[in-house]
Amino acid sequence: MSTKRALILLLFLRLALGLFWIDHGLDKATGGWLTENKLKTHLTKTSLTATGAPKVYLKHFAIPVSGVLRYLVTLGELAVGLALLAGFWMKPASWGAVFMVLNFKFAGGSFQNLDFIGDAYLFPLLVATLAAAYIEAPKEWSIRRFIPTLDRYEV
Repeated sequence: MSTKRALILLLFLRLALGLFWIDHGLDKATGGWLTENKLKTHLTKTSLTATGAPKVYLKHFAIPVSGVLRYLVTLGELAVGLALLAGFWMKPASWGAVFMVLNFKFAGGSFQNLDFIGDAYLFPLLVATLAAAYIEAPKEWSIRRFIPTLDRYEV
C-alpha cells in the first residue's frame, strides 16, 4: 500500500470517528442529558445489579456527582469529535475518549466478569481512536492549514 493511500485511509478513519463521537454527544445533548439527569437514572439502574468495585464506584462516586458528570460526558464526546474532525488537539482528546469508554465499561461491570473480552465495541473503538490521533497525517488535512498560528498551541 502506498503512503498516500495509507494517509487517505487514516484521514477517513479520523473523520468517521469524529462523526461517531459527535453523534454520541449530540444524542446526549438532545436526549435530555443537559436538561434532566438521565445519567443518574441510568447509573441507578446499573447499580441495582452491580457487585463489588463497580457497585462501590457507582454508589459512592458516579451517582452522587452525576449532575456534573452528565455535562462532562456530553461535552467531552462533542470535544473529542470536534478535535478529530479538525485535526487539532487529537492526542489529549483521544485519551479523554479512552477514559470515558473505560469508565463506562467499568461502571457496567464489564471488567469484573471479563465481558469486555468479547465486546465487539470496546477494543476497535479504543484502538481506532488512538490510531486516528497518534498516526501523524499531513498538516494540510487539519484546521492548522487554514489557521497556522494554531501550531504553537498543538499538544
